[in-house]
Amino acid sequence: MLKSYVVFQLTQIMIYAIAILSLNLLTGVSGQFSLGHNAFFALGAYTAAILIESAGISYLATIPAAALVSFLVGCLIGVPVLRLSGVYLALATFALAVATPQLIKLSVLERWTGGAQGLIVTKPDAPGFVPIDQDRWLFYVTLAVGALAYGFVVNVVRSRSGRALMALRDNPIAAAAMGVDLATYKTLAFGVSAAMAGVAGALAAIAVGFVAADSYTVQLAIALFIGM
Repeated sequence: MLKSYVVFQLTQIMIYAIAILSLNLLTGVSGQFSLGHNAFFALGAYTAAILIESAGISYLATIPAAALVSFLVGCLIGVPVLRLSGVYLALATFALAVATPQLIKLSVLERWTGGAQGLIVTKPDAPGFVPIDQDRWLFYVTLAVGALAYGFVVNVVRSRSGRALMALRDNPIAAAAMGVDLATYKTLAFGVSAAMAGVAGALAAIAVGFVAADSYTVQLAIALFIGM
């Protein structure tokens, strides 16, 4: 019933919804501010683009791969950064947001990232038994991934770990007194949030068919935060 371009826009909305959901898990549930989620969005996008174009991996397989890479990097960054809190944590992640485009353009990484020129990603066709075009097929793929992400976050929030994260948000001292391992939960929250942002980035790369450093600037990080 809708033109392909409108369907593409709806797909973009869902992609950003997944990214905002990831940020809400970190900030809304566990109370940790991040202004650097554009970095994990970009990491997921480039992971998918490189695996599709250089390694010939199926676009669907790159989505969990992007989640895994973003999770590991998120945990690595989370260990030192999450010793901070409040405005200091926000400033540290803001520095990450500002540095991301420049890191992507480094000459050392240019053979994989394409440098300032970026990478073209081949958009996948729908399976032969589904008589729809690329944009409509990717809409349904994104819708399915978004539904899974939403269900995952809802279940996390309702679980023992979710209660621990909310206790950490409301009163860290009381949470520690009740046996919550603050460092572990902070790092895991950062890692899982980064993984979901990486999934959103991978979907964006697949849907748009192009990745470039200037698409993942600090403006994206601020937009996600305002969206949340």
